[in-house]
Amino acid sequence: MLAAAAPVPAAATPPIAGDARREQASDTGATLRRVDALRDVGDYQAAADELRGYCERWRSAGVGRDDVTVEIRRMEALLVRMLEIRDLYQRAPADASAAGRYLRALVDPAKPSSITMERARGIRLLARHDDRLRALLERAFPARLVVTVRNQADSELGDVAAIPLQNALVDMSRQAGLPILLDDGAAALRVELNVRENDRANSLLAGTAMRSYAFHMSVRFEDAAGVRLLEAAQSTSGLGINPGNAVRWNMERVAQQLFERIVDELAKRVERGEL
Repeated sequence: MLAAAAPVPAAATPPIAGDARREQASDTGATLRRVDALRDVGDYQAAADELRGYCERWRSAGVGRDDVTVEIRRMEALLVRMLEIRDLYQRAPADASAAGRYLRALVDPAKPSSITMERARGIRLLARHDDRLRALLERAFPARLVVTVRNQADSELGDVAAIPLQNALVDMSRQAGLPILLDDGAAALRVELNVRENDRANSLLAGTAMRSYAFHMSVRFEDAAGVRLLEAAQSTSGLGINPGNAVRWNMERVAQQLFERIVDELAKRVERGEL
């Protein structure tokens, strides 16, 4: 049974005239705050009603601007998700499968890019017809992940960078069907990450609290016999007020770009017949 929640006031009907973007932004923020409060107590039906009311208000206002419509669609997608979570939550006490799906619906793993998924799918499809490639994939995956961090920006923050990086790589590899594990696997995927602060003397960041950090990565993938399967490298930058802040807000994106590079290099070697 859903927990009872205190009634929340409905937002006023948005005006058709005036600054629609400003009015909608205010209504969006207020609606999401109410939705979060209702989710805290497990009242997903009321949360869904809040989202439905938002969408109806702005649809009926007749506002046709693209940026307003995009926000409505985003809230409609959240409404669909909220109804799915509501149904799972109601079934979970008596249904073990629903309980597991309810938890999975609340977990937000790192996601590989669409091009990474396509390349991984292409590799797996070709392996169905190529005995040599199928044997290679069986030899290479699951692979054991080894991450080394050299954080020049702050030497004490090695694990702060390494842990989210390795967790994101594990999440994405599982979704792509090329599994990387933290503590198992005969093959080894060795990742080195070097974090350093960029010079901002002649940049727009000069004189501000914001800083820019570079993330340099290299990868060496070896099978159990130490035979090199591939090597890859990737660099990117991210902003933060300090090294820990930069790592926190950028590491998932860094991992996504690195994993994309790994699968890209693997696909190229397969296509060239080198593996």
